[in-house]
Amino acid sequence: MFKKQDFELLELWGGEVYDKNDGKHIEAKNKLNEIYDKTRQWARAVNDQNYVLKITRSAISPSSNTRFTKYHWARLYPRTSNNTHLAFVVCITKDGFEVKVDTFNVNNDIRKNYKEICNKNKIISKLSIDKGIKKTYKELAEWTVNEFKKFNPTYDEILEKLYPISTKTAALKENSFFKNIILYGPPGTGKTYNTINHAVEIIDRRFYEEHQGKQNREDLKYFFDEKLEGGQVLFTTFHQSYSYEDFVEGITVESKNNNLIYDVKPGVFRQLCDEARKVPDEPFVLIIDEINRGNISKIFGELITLIEESKRAGAEEVISVKLPYSKEPFSVPNNLYIIGTMNTADRSLAVIDTALRRRFDFVEMMPDLQVLEEVGSKQTDDGIDLVRLLKKINQRIEVIYDREHTIGHSFFIDVKNLNGLQEVFKNKILPLLEEYFYDDWEKIRLVLADKNNNFYQEIRGDGDLFLGMDNDYEGQKKYKRKIDVANKAAFIQIYTDAVE
Repeated sequence: MFKKQDFELLELWGGEVYDKNDGKHIEAKNKLNEIYDKTRQWARAVNDQNYVLKITRSAISPSSNTRFTKYHWARLYPRTSNNTHLAFVVCITKDGFEVKVDTFNVNNDIRKNYKEICNKNKIISKLSIDKGIKKTYKELAEWTVNEFKKFNPTYDEILEKLYPISTKTAALKENSFFKNIILYGPPGTGKTYNTINHAVEIIDRRFYEEHQGKQNREDLKYFFDEKLEGGQVLFTTFHQSYSYEDFVEGITVESKNNNLIYDVKPGVFRQLCDEARKVPDEPFVLIIDEINRGNISKIFGELITLIEESKRAGAEEVISVKLPYSKEPFSVPNNLYIIGTMNTADRSLAVIDTALRRRFDFVEMMPDLQVLEEVGSKQTDDGIDLVRLLKKINQRIEVIYDREHTIGHSFFIDVKNLNGLQEVFKNKILPLLEEYFYDDWEKIRLVLADKNNNFYQEIRGDGDLFLGMDNDYEGQKKYKRKIDVANKAAFIQIYTDAVE
């Protein structure tokens, strides 16, 4: 339940600039997020009474991520609503509890019309702190729903005033995104990171445009997590043992009263398709990480054809199949988007399943030095030029191996000093190079310009290691990684001869 101290804390910190390095600010944020959890519980209690909880907001302002917000809110919709831009809102402010109808992500004309409706009608209700803190979440929910029912005009009437011409599926019609895409590239190029950006942009382009950029990453991730929790986004990872039964549907066996009960269990893909059909005007997103690690023919089965845009439900060439276990007809809804990621170091694009290649658009994601310059550290505090270092390493890899095995920029994004760079090399870069050039130490040393044995040292046997026996090994050079982490000069020597 809410307490009076919750509102005092909200009044104390609301609007203050947030300093993530200040211990008191961090403590305040944690306490305010506990209050936000109470707002969410209130909203969930309302959700149980025929409303749909969509998104809630935590302690830091969504607009700038630099100030403590002055209120905590949650957005809900009637289960019959197909519009995501008009919502019921429950919120707490320093003055108490509020419930209202409000707009989200609309243009100026619709917002102006909404304000005119607000000025002429009662579509907001308030409850004092003293009265509200005496109520349980269930009692707050009952008060909330009763107030919603009193609003005049009603939700549907407001919706009709704002959208006199039906806007059903308008968001999808304006959406120019490919239905099926795969982000592919070497390790560390931000493929999985960018699936969040793509998913948020597909679901709410305006929100994404207003919050893109590293400074708003927390807001984008929060929005994404809300959609993930609400079922509008589903994340899965393919692997060698992933099957059709995991993805589409399969038979489960359960023992009850010494009897075996067989039942059809839908897989993650069918589950999301079923949800997407229920809300046809909202986009749903399936993210498949490491899509190339699974057996595509085995996992998709006959559905590989159905994901084509021209074969989906509502299209002129729609195809429906009878599923093998449930025997139910099935087609892929048009409001479902599939985003896959593919690591080219695991498997080249050239050997990808042909059926998959025909049905997906491929977006290449290569190491991007500009990202490192703009959102990361161009150089360490110690003067090591990270951009030049990464550029030189990748140029050598492209010559010695190929561009699909270059090193991604994201490994260096958070590197600030020599210690950080040493850790990245020890735990990420060197193991990756050793995997690329298995047992070919000379190539690894060429990539790192390791002429002074800064990273690897030669393994030398003591005297006559094989006691005079004929062998082909004594003349070979073998290396092992040095125990001592390379120093500043070693890293600088990767991209310049100026340091010896």
